[in-house]
Amino acid sequence: MSAEPPPAVPPQVPPDPEWVRLEADVRKRVEALRQSPPVLDDTQAHPVALVPGNPRQDQSKFQTAEDHRVYDLRRWKQTAPGDGPHAAGVVMTRTLTLAKTAPADRIDFLGRTTGAELVMRCDAPKPDLAKVYAAAGKVDVRGTPMTEHRLSVDVADVPVGAPFELRTRTTYWNSLQKPEEQWFGTVAGTESKLLSILLLFPEGRPFLGGGLRTGPAEGDLEPYTGTQYVFTGPGKSWVYWQVPGPKAGNVYRVDWKW
Repeated sequence: MSAEPPPAVPPQVPPDPEWVRLEADVRKRVEALRQSPPVLDDTQAHPVALVPGNPRQDQSKFQTAEDHRVYDLRRWKQTAPGDGPHAAGVVMTRTLTLAKTAPADRIDFLGRTTGAELVMRCDAPKPDLAKVYAAAGKVDVRGTPMTEHRLSVDVADVPVGAPFELRTRTTYWNSLQKPEEQWFGTVAGTESKLLSILLLFPEGRPFLGGGLRTGPAEGDLEPYTGTQYVFTGPGKSWVYWQVPGPKAGNVYRVDWKW
C-alpha cells in the first residue's frame, strides 16, 4: 500500500513592496513622536467668540489631497473626584494637503468633545489671523451632548489651484472617560487620495480591540471593509490606519477598547 503523498506546499507570495515601505515609514514616524511628550494647550491659542451655533462645514471650494491625523493619548488618565479640568489631556495633530478650487478667504473646521474643555490651534498658515467660534450650548452628536468649537483659518492669500499645507492641533481635556466615549471620528469633506489615523496609547493601556467604521454622516456606521493599511506597534502600544480614497460626506470613526 503506497504512502499518502505529502501535502502541497503553498506558493510563497512576496510581500507587497508598498506595504513594506509604508510600514517602515510609519514605524519611523512613531519612533520620532515617542522621543518627546505630547504638547498640550492649557489656554486658548486664538480669539474665541461665543455663537448660538456653528454652521456645518462647507469645504466645497477646496480639494483635499491628503489628511493625516495623529491622536496622542499618552497623557490621558482616568480622572478622579477633585481633579481639575486639565487633569487628563489628549492632543490631535492634523496635517492637510489641499488646494483652493474657487476664491475663498477662510476655511473652517469643527471640533467636538465630551470632556471638560477643547482648545483648537492653527499652526499654519497664518496662525495670527485664526479665530475660534464656540457654540453657546452643547450639540447632539449621535445622541451624545458635546462641546463644539469651530476653527476658522485665513487662506485669503493662497492662490486658486495652488496646493498648500494646513496644520492644526486640538487639545481635548478630561475626555474619553467612559467606554462609550472611546472613539474619534471625522467626516470626509471632499473626495481625497487618502486619510490616515494614528493612535498612540498611554503606558499600560494598549489597544485591546476595535476598528474602523464608516457610513453616511446621518446614517448608520458599519465596519469598514474597503482597502486599508493597518499596522500595530509592539504590545499594541499604537495603531495606524490608512484609507485610500475616503468617500466625501462619509464618517470615518475609530473605536477601541483599552
